[in-house]
Amino acid sequence: MGKLTKLTSKMLVGLAICVGAGVVGSAPAGADPSVFGTLSCSCQRAAPAGSPARQDAIARGIRQGLSDRPAVAG
Repeated sequence: MGKLTKLTSKMLVGLAICVGAGVVGSAPAGADPSVFGTLSCSCQRAAPAGSPARQDAIARGIRQGLSDRPAVAG
């Protein structure tokens, strides 16, 4: 019976060490706040589809995109 008691006590000590290391090394359960939580849109309301204001905005965007294109290295 002496060997069985020693083996059991060694197993319990080893288990306690493993559980203790797991508790100490585990990450906290609380989650960080989302980094995207502060994003918001301050855009003006879009013009209705097909309206002259929307078509002007589209044309302005196309002109700006064409005028801002990078130089081609050659």
